[in-house]
Amino acid sequence: MPEEKESILKRIQKLLKMSEENGASENEAMLAANKAQQLLSEHNLSMSDIKDDTEVEPIDKESVDVARDNWRGWIQSATAKLYFCQMYTSSGIDANYRRVKKATFVGRKSNRIVAKSMCDYFISTVVRLAENEFKTVPGSKSAINRMKQAFKLGCASRLSKRLKDRFEEIKAETKTEVETPAGLGSTPITEMSDDELMKSLGL
Repeated sequence: MPEEKESILKRIQKLLKMSEENGASENEAMLAANKAQQLLSEHNLSMSDIKDDTEVEPIDKESVDVARDNWRGWIQSATAKLYFCQMYTSSGIDANYRRVKKATFVGRKSNRIVAKSMCDYFISTVVRLAENEFKTVPGSKSAINRMKQAFKLGCASRLSKRLKDRFEEIKAETKTEVETPAGLGSTPITEMSDDELMKSLGL
């Protein structure tokens, strides 16, 4: 990976680490997200000026195992879109015949790295906030777990909505379509339905 891309990714990773170490709140997590998006957006704009196709990252996909909680999927989907990727989930059976859920991120490598890092950051933030919220609340373990789950659902719902709203704001601010990855036709990747995306990728 060229030095410029590595520099951008290191700056974003450092930003997230500092935010986590400082115990970021929900609002502070969004501030970190906006800064990371700004850095990545500037990088993508500079990449769009490159005329030599051999220097432009190809569009590809990679899958990771994920937990089955619905709220995590909300965050992953909204986050991927904000960071110039598309994400879809699928289910399968692992080597031990257990049902597993996978999240597949589609986009340029540097964008996928940031999108996955931001997903991990948001999810860990939601989990940490839920743990802190009920650390001293009295009650049975099952009751506390139910309250934590309700908290996570609410927090994830708010975060994913704010991420989607931020994406729409950026589209309105730039008044341009998000780049159309080579090989995916004329429809921007962020406006494709899951069926259209998977068909374009031969899935």
